[in-house]
Amino acid sequence: MDISAFLAAYGKPLAGSESKKRYNFSIYGDRTHDDPPVYDLTATVAWSSPAPYTSLVVALWLSAPKGIMWDETTAINQCLALAPADAVYKGQKKISDQIIERIYESPALAKQLGETLFSDQKGHLVKPGTFYMLLEKHSEKQIFACTDQTDEFF
Repeated sequence: MDISAFLAAYGKPLAGSESKKRYNFSIYGDRTHDDPPVYDLTATVAWSSPAPYTSLVVALWLSAPKGIMWDETTAINQCLALAPADAVYKGQKKISDQIIERIYESPALAKQLGETLFSDQKGHLVKPGTFYMLLEKHSEKQIFACTDQTDEFF
C-alpha cells in the first residue's frame, strides 16, 4: 500500500519517527512518555521501482496493548487485520523459541507492490504477493507483538 493511503487510514505518525522510512503510531493511547518510549504500530516503507517512484508500506509491526499479552490465535487475528483481505495461509515454521513465522500469499499485495519487493531470507525474489507474519513470543503461550513483512529475515 502507498504510505499516503496508510496515513489516511491511521492518521498522522508520532513526532520522533525514526526516519523517513519508518512511521510510528500510538493506537492504544499515547505511550511516547514511557521510558523508553513505546510505539504500538510501526510502518516501514520502501521505494517502488521502476518509476514513478512511490513510498510503499512493506512491513507493519504491531504490539499488544500495554500490560496485555496475546495468545497465538489473537495475535494472528490482530496481525491479519493489517494484512490484505485476500491473504491465504501457506504454512509456518518455528524460527526460534521466541519467533514463529507464518507465510501468506496475497494477489492484491502483488498488484500493489509489484515484483521486486518480495524476497526470502537469502534475498532471492519469491512469488509476488508472498508475505511473512512473525509472531514474537514473551513465553510459550504469550505473544507480545507481530509483524507482517514482504521480506523474510530468518
